[in-house]
Amino acid sequence: MRRAAAADRLARSGLLDPASSVLLAVAAADALGEGEEVGDAAPEGSGEEGPDEEGRRAAGRDGGRRDAGAATGPGRLTAERERAESDLSAALRAALPPEVLVPLGQDPSAAPLLEDLAAECRRLRLARRFSNEAQVQVRRRRRSRLVRWGRLAGRAPEPRTFEVDDEPPPGLLP
Repeated sequence: MRRAAAADRLARSGLLDPASSVLLAVAAADALGEGEEVGDAAPEGSGEEGPDEEGRRAAGRDGGRRDAGAATGPGRLTAERERAESDLSAALRAALPPEVLVPLGQDPSAAPLLEDLAAECRRLRLARRFSNEAQVQVRRRRRSRLVRWGRLAGRAPEPRTFEVDDEPPPGLLP
């Protein structure tokens, strides 16, 4: 969310050409919108629907049924979030190639925006790395005999890693 907000501030700053600004603003808005959807979803099994679930059923996107193979619930939201974050990374690389980034970095009004964006890109990479490592550790623990025999995992879904393209534009990070 922070990286998308930093990209949005850069897009709205007027420092980029109009096409790059629009590309970056749209990708940032999509990433910010996906984050709101994740937060608005009702907990699985709560009997409540998220704000968009009723509209999806009315539109017939999921046919009003929940198949075991259908992409619904938190897994679907995570997949949409991964796509939105990957799209934002691609938009950042497209809008900030080295030939644009170098002169932009020398502009005193752009320096704070680029520093903020670089910090958020660094933070995303670290957060994803630590989160994925934690998910792998949880899966490893769940495979142990004690956890399986004692059914200590309950009915919790298998944790999955967050796979996203988090490569920043070349030259943004030192």
